[in-house]
Amino acid sequence: MSSSPAALCGRILPRLEGGIRHEVFADGSAPGLVAYAIAHGSAEELVVLAKNPAVAPDDLVVLAAHTSEPQQAEHLFANSSAPREAMVRVMPFAAGSLMPTLLDHRDVLRLDAARCASVAVESEDPHVVRSALLVVDGDFLPLSPAVVLRGCLGLLWADGREAASQALRDVRDRVAGDLSAPVRDAFADPFAPASLGRALAYESSPPVLLEHLRRCRGRDEALVRLHAPRDAIDWAFVVEAHRHEPLPGFVLAALARQVGCPDELRTSSPEQDGTAGGRPGALRPKAVPREPEDVRLGELGNAAVAALAHEYYLTGVLSASAILREGRPASAAFEIIASSARERDHDVARAIAELTRPVLGEDADAWVVALNLLGDFVGTLPELVGTASAVAR
Repeated sequence: MSSSPAALCGRILPRLEGGIRHEVFADGSAPGLVAYAIAHGSAEELVVLAKNPAVAPDDLVVLAAHTSEPQQAEHLFANSSAPREAMVRVMPFAAGSLMPTLLDHRDVLRLDAARCASVAVESEDPHVVRSALLVVDGDFLPLSPAVVLRGCLGLLWADGREAASQALRDVRDRVAGDLSAPVRDAFADPFAPASLGRALAYESSPPVLLEHLRRCRGRDEALVRLHAPRDAIDWAFVVEAHRHEPLPGFVLAALARQVGCPDELRTSSPEQDGTAGGRPGALRPKAVPREPEDVRLGELGNAAVAALAHEYYLTGVLSASAILREGRPASAAFEIIASSARERDHDVARAIAELTRPVLGEDADAWVVALNLLGDFVGTLPELVGTASAVAR
């Protein structure tokens, strides 16, 4: 449904079978989906949508603005695709219950803990702030100076000088890299709000933020850095800097998941995502070079064939377009491309649109037929949309 016209969303969703409708809310990224859910979705569907990692960053911000129910807020705050702007909006309803869980399971949920903690330090609850500062595994990802500065500021305001000083002592050895002069000055005197504020402003300025991103070891670290306290990203500055000195692929991958990222900065290089094995900076190994014809795309119902197609897709041997065009059954083809990193969503959406929009167009009836048939259809996606179009006539 990701390629259906936004105007048709309200005419398609009410007519989908229960299981298909649930899948759209759980995994879909259809234009108009969030707006429809806010206006017409059930409480259960809103919770499911809040967990959906396929929803675009900008749409998650819109959803967050309409979220106050604790369960929905918790799922949105924990959504691996949620940008900082969305998480900040729901933090008052979510961080208090989530941070203790992340603290208890930080050895397993290291990336989630670091990402959530980077936002939770802005909580007005000092208990949440202290948990956020303690939850990050320094051996996995170093603490951003901006996170520590904002946490110390919050504790200074809420609990006083000793609380801020103790927090700094607890985390000082886990702070990232060489410290800038403003940060060193602030850490030397954590009792001065002005000093902490100046250092925080310096750390979140566009040139310094971009330099920190260039020094990251992989996409995970860059994503966590982008969740740390900062102002809105200055995209014009980032684009110009990239033109002058190209950013690493993993930085582009992290930026692609931010609100308002320009198309010029988007990347579709999965081997540069820096997430393989859960270790920042690790690159996914390339498949043994073979021809795409080695994969029998017409037999994706076979688990071994599907696994090989999945490997070839992740390593760039097979494109989303080829899998969707030739993969049989169509539902298995969709399962393979659903494994893509979020920064590849634009490539996937384009491939789906090229195979569906020319046939289904603005015909809501045809879209409904296609979606309801998908789970049981044994043919390819082009065959599915052709059948749906014929049935709907």
